[in-house]
Formats: sequence, structure tokens, C-alpha cells
Amino acid sequence: MKPLLFLISISLFWSCSSLKVEPISNVKEIKNNSIVYQMPQNEVEITFELTKSKFIPGPFAEYTQEFLELSPSKTEENLYWSISDIKLQTKAVVDTSQTYLLSGAIDKIIPYNLSQIVSTQAFGENSKTAESYTSSKDSKLLFPELTLKQLIIEDSKTSYKTVTVDSITKKIPIVNKVLRNKTTKELAKDAAKIITKIRKRRFRLIGGLNEKFPKKDALKLMLEELDKKEQYYLELFMGKEIKETSVITVSILPKAYESYLLFYFTPEKGIVNQSSEKNAIYLNIDRTNHLPKLDLTDKYKVDSKSLPYKIPEDVRISILQNKKNLFEQYSSLAQFGKLAFLPINILTKMKVDIDGKTGGLNIIE
Repeated sequence: MKPLLFLISISLFWSCSSLKVEPISNVKEIKNNSIVYQMPQNEVEITFELTKSKFIPGPFAEYTQEFLELSPSKTEENLYWSISDIKLQTKAVVDTSQTYLLSGAIDKIIPYNLSQIVSTQAFGENSKTAESYTSSKDSKLLFPELTLKQLIIEDSKTSYKTVTVDSITKKIPIVNKVLRNKTTKELAKDAAKIITKIRKRRFRLIGGLNEKFPKKDALKLMLEELDKKEQYYLELFMGKEIKETSVITVSILPKAYESYLLFYFTPEKGIVNQSSEKNAIYLNIDRTNHLPKLDLTDKYKVDSKSLPYKIPEDVRISILQNKKNLFEQYSSLAQFGKLAFLPINILTKMKVDIDGKTGGLNIIE
């Protein structure tokens, strides 16, 4: 059930002869047999997903062309931020400027209508402060694969010893075995050979060239593992991008058709305390139709026999940076619409279903 109004206080006693509604500002004393309530307005809550991307060149990048005949798209380490996703929703909060007193024959109101008025379920939340969380997608090992071959090899070094026998001098070779680490180029060559072997194995599997052809599920798993392994080795040459995701939520209670500054954002540092105007992120409210707004103090429109409700205004909500539209959504905001009125006695005769989020009239039956 959608509640219409936010309850401040209720005093229900013996009924009077009729119902009446009046703005709380006109009431000097709240008497028995009355309900004090408030109309809703809409808060806009925007959730931004921010992605920090860091590119790390591969340790074998300088040998990519020589061993793979490829050219890396990037060769230097860099860091940049982006707004990867935006979500927007509106929620109802109380509008203290539109507080009313319903009094009189409360016991004559249809129970469904009364339950809407006194329900408080939709308005238990206050404005939400900005909050964020971070989800890192980094792997513990930057480059988990180097080579399947030995990292240490044995070299032979030949030295000569001079020996004199019967006045004849001879040089005798002496071979020494020395262990050493492979050079970066040798490791790159090994990795390139492994990439070639992986591709050959994939080709044999797909082409059914092996003596035993694997079953369907096994073949799929084997191909996925080969693809994953090849990607690991290609990253040694082409480099890899590490991404880290942050989420921040900002709430705004718009009051006019204008732009509202949310924060400053730069590709180099993400969210910053202050920056140039071109880096400012704004929430902008544009009108899509034109509803005349009625004054609550207009005695010809508001009287004690009229029940106020909202006709919410349809608006276009945009997220902008440097005049570029990052996101837009069409929604209805109660505070941008106008007040309309029903005869107060309708509460005692017919079911009145009014939207608890916007205060708009859904149905009368």
C-alpha cells in the first residue's frame, strides 16, 4: 500500500459533524479528533561508479616486434580515471512547508483512505550522505607467467693454461662450467616459443588432429584454459591494465530548475576537492512541461473543504561535465508540480489512492 502523507502526530477521539483541512500555519491550537500530516517532495540520489585504470608495460615489451611481429599499443606506464556507470533514483522525503491539519469526523473516513494518511512507511529516511566503497580487481602477481623453461642455464667458459715440455710451450684448454640467470631477451624468446606451442595445441584440438578427441565439455574447458594461458604470456609483451572500482553516492534535494554542483572530477586524479570549471560534475534539472503552480494562500483554491494532493512535474534530470551530457533520465518531482484539490468529503465515500512518493492521484473508485 502506498502512503500519501507523513504522520507527525495523531489525536483521534469522538467525531465531529464534518471534515475539514487547513494549513498548519493557520492553526493556533491542535485539538482532539485531528491528524497533522505533511505532503511529500522528492530527493534525487545519484550513484557514480568510478574506475581507476593503470597500464603496466610488459617486461618483454622491447622484444615484441622481434619475437611476435606485433607492436604494443602502449609502451609507458600511465594512470587514468573514468566514470564507468551512473545510476539515478528518486525517493520521497517530507515537505515541511506543506503541513496540514485534518480534523472533524475522522471516524467517517473509509479505512483504506485513513490508512494512507496515517502510514509512515515511506518517509522514515533522512538525506543520504555521500558514501563509497572500493573493489580492487588487481591480481597479487602482476605477471603470473614468465616461462615454463629453466631460469638458470649452464655456460661453458674456456680458459688456457700454458705448459712447457722439453722446451716446447703449449696452451692447454681448460673448460669451466658456470651457472647464470637467463637474460631478459632469452626469457622473452622462451615466452614467444610457448605462445607458438599453445596456438599449435589449440589448432590440433579444434581440428581434431589428436588421436583421441575430447568430449564436448572437456574440449570447451581445455580451450578456455589455453586461451587464458596465452593471454598471460601475451601480457608479458603487450602489457596489462589493472582496474580498481569505487562507488560514491550523492543526494540532492532540488528546489529550482537549475544546476547543482556535485563534485570535481579529473582523469588524472579522480575526485578532487577543487578544480577548474571544466572538471565540475553537475546535476541539472530541465522542465519538460509547464504546469502553473498554485499558491497555498490562494483562498479561492484552498479552503477547509478541499483535500490537497500533488500533480508532480515531469522533468529531465541530467549529469553534465563541461557541457557534455554524461547521463539523463526523465522523472517526476513532487516539488516542481502544482497542488490540486478534491472535495474533503470524498474520503468518506470513495477509495482515493494517492502515490506516497509524489503525492499524485493514482485512482478514485
